[in-house]
Amino acid sequence: MPTTAEFLRDGRLGIPLAQQIAHTALDEIDTQRQGTLDVLEADRKREHAERQEQYGADLGAQQKELDDLIGERDQAIADASRAAQKPPSGDGRLAELREQIEVALGGLNLEPISAGSSVAGTFSAFAAARFGGDTVADRTAKATEETARNTQKIEERSRMNRGIPVI
Repeated sequence: MPTTAEFLRDGRLGIPLAQQIAHTALDEIDTQRQGTLDVLEADRKREHAERQEQYGADLGAQQKELDDLIGERDQAIADASRAAQKPPSGDGRLAELREQIEVALGGLNLEPISAGSSVAGTFSAFAAARFGGDTVADRTAKATEETARNTQKIEERSRMNRGIPVI
């Protein structure tokens, strides 16, 4: 028995019957395509709803964590405010520290540092130089030497980049 395609090719079926068969096949294809699209749309809506639910749960957890942190911050501010308003405790800790400092400084002989210089309300560059500070001339000489070294390094690198041997 010949197939429908063979009947169509041979022209044994009439044109109206061939058109009816073609329309039926197209309708069936269209029905299957629409069914596939409906399944895909249902899957998309389900996945969207799942994502929205997860987003809501995540947002709720993050909001709770933020609220907890804000509460901790407010509590810390309140604690700091109360501590600032409270007078220092009279446990003698400050007096004890002062006494330790005086004992530590008592063993130091600070006379050689202050010998030969006095403070009379003015600045003395001569006295300051005696405390081991560099003079302006020393600083200028050091800076000049450093500049010369850096200039020489730059020149050597430049020559090496141009292929000129460094002497």
